[in-house]
Amino acid sequence: GVQERVPEPRTAQGDTTHAQMVAAWGVGSQVEVVQRDEGFEGAWFAGRVIDHEYPDKVVVEYDELRDVDSEAEDGDPQPYVGTESLRFARPIPPPEQAGEAAKEEWLAGVQPGAPADLEYEGGWWDVEVVRLEPTRPVDAAADATATVAATPDAPDAAPFGATSDTAEVELAAPGAAAAAAA
Repeated sequence: GVQERVPEPRTAQGDTTHAQMVAAWGVGSQVEVVQRDEGFEGAWFAGRVIDHEYPDKVVVEYDELRDVDSEAEDGDPQPYVGTESLRFARPIPPPEQAGEAAKEEWLAGVQPGAPADLEYEGGWWDVEVVRLEPTRPVDAAADATATVAATPDAPDAAPFGATSDTAEVELAAPGAAAAAAA
């Protein structure tokens, strides 16, 4: 049979987390979610937030993923809807041709703990934002730097040099790739 989810008990911390999530990731927000299912591991798929689940999950309707177990009237599968932890989600980056305001807004959504992609030595590495400096840039995010760490799925060798598994990087919105500072 189908097991019904038991909601998490409400707590003051959970209420705060939930309120912050709803404010930052409102219904209709465009997101990307890293997939963990076999065959899709590490791939990012775009979608939009259609609901929230207490305390820290978003319900996402995906743009490209389809639910093969459901069909629309025309016989095509419906968009897949998944409940996702915020730790696997990130704001969808603005298009390369977006204005500076859109890029700054996207950069303002980058938070410690967020997954990111880092261009380093000709490849793209899955990383996690560890620290931002300054904590929240006042004007153009061009002055912002982040410390990033390799994710547990990274190759065994330290990806950012033999002595470190972290790197200081300048934050850049898509279209202006971030590069590791040696």
